[in-house]
Amino acid sequence: MVHGSLQSVHLVEARMNAEARDAVLKSADWFTAAQLSQMADLKGRNANAQPSRWKRNGRIFALRQNGRNYYPGYALHPEAAYRPIKGLAPILKRFEGELDEWDIAIWFASINGFLGGRAPKDLLFSAPDKVLAAAEDEMAGILHG
Repeated sequence: MVHGSLQSVHLVEARMNAEARDAVLKSADWFTAAQLSQMADLKGRNANAQPSRWKRNGRIFALRQNGRNYYPGYALHPEAAYRPIKGLAPILKRFEGELDEWDIAIWFASINGFLGGRAPKDLLFSAPDKVLAAAEDEMAGILHG
C-alpha cells in the first residue's frame, strides 16, 4: 500500500504544479521575443536577440513553453520603451541558482504576506525595494527552513 500512496502523492503534486503553471500564465501578459522586440521597437538584423541578451544578463526571466521563451509583461517598463524594469535584476540575482524560471514566475504571481497580501508582480514597478526585501525573506526561509 505504501507504493500506491506515494504514487497518489506524486499525481497530486503533478496536478497542483500544472494548475500553478496555468494560473501563472493566465495571471499576466507573456510575450515572445518577437513580440517584445516589436513593442520595444528593437531594430537590426536580429532584433529578437535583444530579449535573449537581457535574459542572459539577468535583467529579465522567461518561461520556456513549446520551444519558445515567453517574457512577463509586468517586468517591462512601458515608459522606458518596454525595457526590463531596473528593480528586477537584483531580485533575479537573489533567486539565482536557487529557483528555476517557473518557481520565480509562481513566486511573482503568488500572494505574499511580506507584501501585505499582494503579489510581487503587482508591486515590482512601484515598490521594487519592497519586492527585493520579500525575495530576501523568501530565500531566508528556503535556506533555513
